[in-house]
Amino acid sequence: MSAWSGPVLALVLGWAGWRWLHRLPGSPPPAVLIPLLGVGGVGAWVLLLESVGLPATPLTQGVPVVLFAAASLAAPRSNTTTAGRPGVWAIAATCAAIPSAILAAGRPAAGWDFRYLWGLKAAVFAGAGHHDPSWLAWPAHAFAHPDYPPMWSDLIATSIRFGADPAAAAAAWQAPLVFALAASCWHAARGAPAGLRAAAAAAGAWAPVVTLPVHGGYAEPLLAFLVAAALASLPAMLRGETGGVLAAAAATAALALTKNEGMALAAGVALAAAISGARRRAWPVGAALVVAVLAWRTFMWSHGIEGEAIAIDGGRIAPRLPDAPAAVAQVLSLPLVLIALAWALVIVALALCAAPATLAIPAVWLVAAVLVYLTTPNDLAWHLRWSLDRVLAAPLPGFIALALGSAWSPHRAAPPAPGKRPGAAPSA
Repeated sequence: MSAWSGPVLALVLGWAGWRWLHRLPGSPPPAVLIPLLGVGGVGAWVLLLESVGLPATPLTQGVPVVLFAAASLAAPRSNTTTAGRPGVWAIAATCAAIPSAILAAGRPAAGWDFRYLWGLKAAVFAGAGHHDPSWLAWPAHAFAHPDYPPMWSDLIATSIRFGADPAAAAAAWQAPLVFALAASCWHAARGAPAGLRAAAAAAGAWAPVVTLPVHGGYAEPLLAFLVAAALASLPAMLRGETGGVLAAAAATAALALTKNEGMALAAGVALAAAISGARRRAWPVGAALVVAVLAWRTFMWSHGIEGEAIAIDGGRIAPRLPDAPAAVAQVLSLPLVLIALAWALVIVALALCAAPATLAIPAVWLVAAVLVYLTTPNDLAWHLRWSLDRVLAAPLPGFIALALGSAWSPHRAAPPAPGKRPGAAPSA
């Protein structure tokens, strides 16, 4: 049971935060907000302990959560009416997610990147009680990508500190992420018919990056959930509703600390907030991005930790451009074509039906991905073969859900028109 100590700690922390924040207008439902606050809270607390020089231990991580949860009992009760019973489609979506969660929990992580990247660093972090800079800065450990944001390894390390095996800890973390991803997709698709919302939730729960054993223990399920949670909060954020802004800010900070692709997606969410009609109220989203990126990058710079030799260098891009089509053709497969087709449909739906600021998120992410591939020091075809499917597939469930919701109810994604009385636009 020690493998479940980390997820339970995060859910308790998320529940405590939800008791304080769920009354705010635009807040996501508890199935989205609790895991979002829990995951982000655990990651933020580890970084805080790092910054003040305290080791992360079961006591320094567990006791503050218990105290915060006890204090949350004093939170005033909500004046809003409680939601009614879940409909048949919501129950169907939950039932569809259960087998995927069971499979994730019962399958110890064994993916290549898990063994030599996420799980390895988690074991090092757990043993040292912090992000061991001497280990990360040693050139012989460059294969473990020491520059990668630490959120996923930090979550796994939380369970390892309670005595869990890294592979079992990662599996235990992925099980609640399945439900959180499904719930976020359900909420992001609001406005669509209930049957389509259930289909979006099931698609998230059974996404290849979640279910394929070859990806076992990878950070993609966490990334997929955080993207979907950010998109579930997006309409309320674009309207400047406090709960939606704070939820989007939490998702943005967590994304920036989860993989380099997460930083690109977080930058897209921050840009969407900056160019929206509610930008004066959505500034916490940009602030969350800046704080999260600086927190990890400052740690790297201060300890001499280096990453891959990737730079936006025109001298490297120019020779790659003529070879790029052939490299892409070498890795084409039916799943990759289907993923690309799904993305094309998503972009069309968002362009036609969603608020214009919404397109900033996939645009920033796509530009960043293209630049990384064109500047990689590795062979381009090799790099595409081993990563392109995961890079494209991880954010897709949340965007499919948002596209469905936008296509069926475009007015929900847009802020109220100037001059309309408050509340004229339907609430999300």
